[in-house]
Amino acid sequence: MKRALSYASTLFCGNGAKRAFAAATSIASETCAFANDGPYGVAPMTASVPVPGSTLSPLPVRVTIPQGPVQPSPILYLFNGFRMTSSYYKAYAQRAASWGYLVVQYDTPFFSLPTVVQEMDVHPALHAWVEAQGKAASGLLSGRVAAGTCATAGHSRGGKLATLLYLQHRAYIKACFLIDPVDGSSQSPASDPSAAAALAAAGAAVGMSSAGRIGSCNPRASGSLAFWAAAGPGSWNSVLSNANHACFAQAGWLMNHAFDLLCGRSGLGREAAQQLATVPMLTWLWDSLSQGAGAAVILPPTTESPDPGFKEWYAAQVESGLVKPLEVKTPSSKPVAPPEEQVVRAPQRMPLPA
Repeated sequence: MKRALSYASTLFCGNGAKRAFAAATSIASETCAFANDGPYGVAPMTASVPVPGSTLSPLPVRVTIPQGPVQPSPILYLFNGFRMTSSYYKAYAQRAASWGYLVVQYDTPFFSLPTVVQEMDVHPALHAWVEAQGKAASGLLSGRVAAGTCATAGHSRGGKLATLLYLQHRAYIKACFLIDPVDGSSQSPASDPSAAAALAAAGAAVGMSSAGRIGSCNPRASGSLAFWAAAGPGSWNSVLSNANHACFAQAGWLMNHAFDLLCGRSGLGREAAQQLATVPMLTWLWDSLSQGAGAAVILPPTTESPDPGFKEWYAAQVESGLVKPLEVKTPSSKPVAPPEEQVVRAPQRMPLPA
């Protein structure tokens, strides 16, 4: 392990970042299940979903399906960043599906610029469609949908949408994970309602992975810092030390450079950033959903907690300098002041076991 981690002292750019990342994960991944693909193969499905009364209808939907036994799978609704597409988050979708999640994504017309409220209004029709596909006598999703056990996740503006839908549909959305979320920026204009304000008012717990580099795409006043200030007790936040806002999405060489021009240079590669965000995401979702129905199909073939392996894996990333120590809020945590006001929270969830 010492030899593996010795590479982590290299500069976090170019090949140095790749060497550091490979070294830090090469051994730790042996004990951390979610650092590897799960036992299921995955298969894609695309569809056009009608949304009555919406200008976004028909909605182009992408579903990534776990190819295991035909059994109900929890749904992960995964939302894109502003002006990004679902294909940029393929790594998250495939890893999650390999561990038993039915991952649902969609795209909106590039020039349509729908408001957050418009997208929130689309969700009930989308969820109803997924549920109906699961109840159908035949089809790729037949018998594979656990419609009452769902989670949301999203990057950038998608994190805002994931938060608002989580708070609005708690009856079936049981968990939420945010990837460098943004309420609004110069690149993604703010629109009411504010997800950070709603999160603070609810006192709800969320999991987060955040960029260590703050820029125009993830400003201090409305980016991950604001969401972390608003998050309730039990929340986690994993900060990727040298990541910029855009490196959580893999858009291809040309678009990656374009996004970096907008968001600032990253000291961490896309593959590394996505891996470092995916492992905490899957651990958070397992911990959250294991408190209710559906846990057995998330981590097949056992429901053994992933926390011990995750802690060992995460400690290796901290030692390498790739991430900062995991921030965990407890009911007794000192309140974190958001940019403009203090918030009051109620306990929702216990922290990662010691």
